[in-house]
Amino acid sequence: MESVLDAIAEPYGFSTRASLTPIGEGHINRTWLLRDGERRAVVQQLNTQVFRDTRALTDNALVVERHLLDKRRRGDYSLEVLLQLPCSRGRYLHGPAEDIRVLAYFPDSESIQVLENPLQAELAARAFADFAAALADLEAAALRTILPDFLNLQKRFEQFEVACRVDVVGRVAQCRAAIAFCQAQTPLLQAWRAMVAHLPLRVCHNDCKVNNLLFDAGTGAPLAVIDLDTCWAGHLMTDFGDLVRTCCSPEAEDSVNLARVTAREDIFAALARGYSSSLAGTITQAERQSLALGAEVCCFMQGMRFLTDHLGGDSYFGVGHPGHNLERAKNQFQLYRSLVSQRDALARYFD
Repeated sequence: MESVLDAIAEPYGFSTRASLTPIGEGHINRTWLLRDGERRAVVQQLNTQVFRDTRALTDNALVVERHLLDKRRRGDYSLEVLLQLPCSRGRYLHGPAEDIRVLAYFPDSESIQVLENPLQAELAARAFADFAAALADLEAAALRTILPDFLNLQKRFEQFEVACRVDVVGRVAQCRAAIAFCQAQTPLLQAWRAMVAHLPLRVCHNDCKVNNLLFDAGTGAPLAVIDLDTCWAGHLMTDFGDLVRTCCSPEAEDSVNLARVTAREDIFAALARGYSSSLAGTITQAERQSLALGAEVCCFMQGMRFLTDHLGGDSYFGVGHPGHNLERAKNQFQLYRSLVSQRDALARYFD
């Protein structure tokens, strides 16, 4: 952490008293809360193994920030806007690898890892839908796709198949059941292919996890959508799908208590209600019909990504212990099964 502080101390005028405390639950980047007397800021070190072009990532986020700020000034967007903070010389990236940046800090805010009730779910869905609606008139071509095929189910299948074939760390033999489960999901791939052919590309968040939304710690109201690093062209089906993935289960995504991993119908209904109502004037009929499928796709795809990383030696997602990614994969597969078992009941929320 000393090298991180050294990179930003002089450009931002932080004193020798400044300290960093880890915050957040992200798997990829490292994030800290900086305290320097009365000053507070969020400091982030980007993972350059994942985000190789940090300038393009920063430029994308600036485009989104400015668009949202303009909407907010006109009264068309009510949430706060997460800002990257330039130093006194106007630079946003620091350090030898240009991988360290400073972000605004929202006092008295909190994130939620597991939703407790349908009201929280509806509020979260409305916030992400308002975010999508505010970006609906931003041309997708204005943003660079930093991670091509990030939510491309076909490509994720191909990466999974390579990991099984190469078996770089010798884990395939211990994962036969999970591998066979993935291989049996080709009907989902076919349904995804057929659906995306009819969907418009929009500027999407592309990582609509519930912990990428800050809530006011006092009122419980949504405060700001954060983590704008994956905003580029995408489909609303996977934005909604990731919201379902991270909201519907009463267990965290790495819980091994699989008996409790289930898609709560009341939470799903609240998400569908909040998301659809806030996008009513924007979303097409095809997009509306794609949302329930998006939930299945995101749960299965994330599970397959965890399994692929486990088979490849845990090189992408940070792990806390051996087998962590396999536990995550099993958790997400169980949530996907729960969605599939309720498919007809859940689809009616989009009739």
